[in-house]
Amino acid sequence: MKHYFITLFLVLSLSLNAQETATIDTPTQTELRSEISKKHDDGTKKQERFFNTENKKVKTINYYENGKTASVFTFYENEKNKTGTQYNKKTGEIDQKRFYYNSGKTKAKIYYETVYNSTAQKQELKPQRMYFYYENKKEKFVASWQYGTLNDIEYYNSEGHKIRNVGLSSKGYKVTEAFWYYGHIHGWAFGYDKGGNIIDKSFSYKGKPADPADYPEWEKHITEFDKIPALEKELDGLLHQYELVK
Repeated sequence: MKHYFITLFLVLSLSLNAQETATIDTPTQTELRSEISKKHDDGTKKQERFFNTENKKVKTINYYENGKTASVFTFYENEKNKTGTQYNKKTGEIDQKRFYYNSGKTKAKIYYETVYNSTAQKQELKPQRMYFYYENKKEKFVASWQYGTLNDIEYYNSEGHKIRNVGLSSKGYKVTEAFWYYGHIHGWAFGYDKGGNIIDKSFSYKGKPADPADYPEWEKHITEFDKIPALEKELDGLLHQYELVK
């Protein structure tokens, strides 16, 4: 009987330790300790920091006065290389996610909203808007969703000027496409049906209606026009990487 209780105690101890370990978020290395680094005026914790075996900070959690999580920052190789998630004070749902370059400059900002899924008859968290930046802090892509469905994409050159935008249907196929020159529609603008066929088109030169025969090389005015295919491929990868599309 004595051996039975010793064995039972060991099993329970190992089980509890396993559960404890499983709840630790480990971006790079195991977190060994945490410390309360800031407190609210009423004495409740405002910020908690977590450290790994090398005494490097791997995570920071900030709290609202009501005790709910305000934001979580996870650090990787260094404190500049990080990701951040901000939460709604009332609902506790995700409001925003941020991703950073190794330099510490913002790489992407993704905003979320709660959308009602009539088929599943429940509220679901969906992306609302995404901003992706060059490392020089200029916008690279801006993507927008309507009721959880991607419906508009803007492409920018490294100078931060919009050079193309694409409108999408609720089914995901392209319905409009236009090119831009310093804030003006420039060149061809198209309308498409669900089969990808052009059903409408117009031509402008620096924002004014024009005859395309007069401007056969209109695309040469758009800085980095030739990079659009590469940008399109990169954006598709990012949308899947950040789980913003299926």
